[in-house]
Amino acid sequence: MREVEVRGAHGPETLSMLEAAMRSLTVKAAKGDVPAQKAVLALSRAVDAEETAERERQYEFWKDYKARKWEEIRQYHLAGQPEPQILPHPDDVVIDQHTGEIIIRGPANAQQKEEWDRLWAGKEAQEEELLKYRSSFSACLKMPGRNASACRTTSRKRSSS
Repeated sequence: MREVEVRGAHGPETLSMLEAAMRSLTVKAAKGDVPAQKAVLALSRAVDAEETAERERQYEFWKDYKARKWEEIRQYHLAGQPEPQILPHPDDVVIDQHTGEIIIRGPANAQQKEEWDRLWAGKEAQEEELLKYRSSFSACLKMPGRNASACRTTSRKRSSS
C-alpha cells in the first residue's frame, strides 16, 4: 500500500494511505463533524464485531482440539499403547470460560518441548543440589558450638566440592 508523509505532533511521520485517512477521519470526528463521528462509530462497531467473532472462533477451535486430543489419548489407552506426544497437550490448554481467553501452559511444538525438558532437567539438578546443601547445613547445626553463620560457610564449601 502506498505511503504518505503527514505532519505529526513530533514532526513528519510516514503512514499508509489507510492510516492517514483514519487519522483524518478521527480528527474530524473529534472536532464535532457528525458524519465523521458516525463513520468512526460504525468502524469501531465493525472492528469490535470482528474481534468478538475471532475470539469465538479461537474458543471453538481450542475446545474442539481438547476434545479430539483427549479422545485420541483415550483410544491409545484402550489399545494398551503408550500415550503419544501431543503438542500442545490438552492438559496444557486452558480456556477461561468467562473471558474466552486461551492460555497454553506448556510446550506448543517440538522445539519448545526440547527447551521445556532441558529446563525441567536443570530444575531437578538444582533441587538435588539444594537438598544436599540443606542436609549438610542441618547436620552442621547439630554439631556442638556451631551457629548458622559458621554452618552456612561450611555447607557452601561442602556443596560446591
